[in-house]
Amino acid sequence: MGWKSGYKKIIKNNQKSKSNINFNVTDSVPYFINWERDPKQVDSWDEKILMEVIKKYQSKIATFKKNEKMPEEFRSVKEAIFLSEIKEQIYGAPAISNFQFVYNYCVKVYGKYKALLILLAITKFTYFTTSKFWQIYLSNFETYDVESINFKRIFQVMQRTSFESIDNLLKKVLILVGKNEINQYRHHMLIEEIIESGEDLTFHWSRMLEQIVESCFESIKFEARFGREFEGYSQEETLDNPFEDANFENFFEKTYTMVVNDEVNEAFNFFGITKLTAPVEFKKVYRIFAKKYHPDLNAGENSAIEMKKINIYKQIIEDYFERYEIN
Repeated sequence: MGWKSGYKKIIKNNQKSKSNINFNVTDSVPYFINWERDPKQVDSWDEKILMEVIKKYQSKIATFKKNEKMPEEFRSVKEAIFLSEIKEQIYGAPAISNFQFVYNYCVKVYGKYKALLILLAITKFTYFTTSKFWQIYLSNFETYDVESINFKRIFQVMQRTSFESIDNLLKKVLILVGKNEINQYRHHMLIEEIIESGEDLTFHWSRMLEQIVESCFESIKFEARFGREFEGYSQEETLDNPFEDANFENFFEKTYTMVVNDEVNEAFNFFGITKLTAPVEFKKVYRIFAKKYHPDLNAGENSAIEMKKINIYKQIIEDYFERYEIN
């Protein structure tokens, strides 16, 4: 997306305006989501415990519904469609919901126990992303006009990102629950994998948040210095109904593409390879990293974190190979 280079070029070439910009950017709040697992004993994940943990996260999420620092259009109930057929009610930003319709659907198809596992997975993901969204937003934009198009765009992009993330998470957990029965005693590792399956998706979600906030920062600075909107952020780009607006679709896709390209480049750099590296060679490099940091082989306290990072970057590269049909 060319807005960033264009903006920086204008700033560099125009030294006439020396007006102060009342703009506070906090670096104290990281975008990275520090996911906390819910470890239990082998026989602990019964229906009662699942419901208790779900209610715990739902109660925490409910506190964010009271926040008034949001554009008017996001105060009303919205509808999201998951798995192409489930119509769910969204009660707050970016995607607050009790997921009652998702749960009802899963009960009919998979039974109560699996439905509770699925509900816990998406509720936990929603808690951590909602918490991070408001933490970042209130740290940076609390004193600004929430009806400004710059701030609406943050809500619009992150709501869209949250919807897509939850949809992908549902697809992921439905594969994990499968058609076979899940026994809480015999399948405790699978149960924990389902419950924690949203962790990997927080990586892309966080990068999208970082990108749209940075875009908003640049736009505000430009307007404060030059007294007009930067051409890359015209008022016409985003209307009151962003999901029906072709311009918003274009804006979102450009933002998404920028983030994905950054993720891909970062992943290749992490492994010390290039996009010309063949998949078979990448597998060899991955095994070297995995052998070095796998928790079963490395007792270091950061080995689990490094291994998680390795697997996230591995998935990004594999998706890249698949997208461009590189064999």
